[in-house]
Amino acid sequence: MHYLAFVLVPQSIEKFQVSDVVADMLAPYGELFDENHDGRYYSPNPKAKLDQWVVGGRWDGLISGHSIGSVLSEDGKWEGNIVKVTDLPPDLLPAAVITPDGRWHDWYETTGITQAVRDDEWRLVVRSLLEKHRDCFAVSVDYHSW
Repeated sequence: MHYLAFVLVPQSIEKFQVSDVVADMLAPYGELFDENHDGRYYSPNPKAKLDQWVVGGRWDGLISGHSIGSVLSEDGKWEGNIVKVTDLPPDLLPAAVITPDGRWHDWYETTGITQAVRDDEWRLVVRSLLEKHRDCFAVSVDYHSW
């Protein structure tokens, strides 16, 4: 399935470095499939969360309010897929948030009896993370996971 993630990048990062920083932040969570002796696939990476990702993707332009394609602009930003954290739509709920320290936070970490309870709890976690990192840029990432 495809999920929306916010990768939070400090505003102090040079614009031309954002793409490399996002790639570096997501690298530890890459899914590296290997085939074992009976033909089944498994991940040797215990931190794996994804098997592929792209800036924008299915969520292209969602964080900025318009869809214009995942195109790297002259100033090194992905048009429509990077905004200041304070400019994120308040009702947009990602499946994961990767904070500048490289930590992956996702809604599976929350608890609750029903999906609605988990969503409410996750919304509080996301708001707290975004408030702590309000001085960052949020990059919209479409990631694929099993």
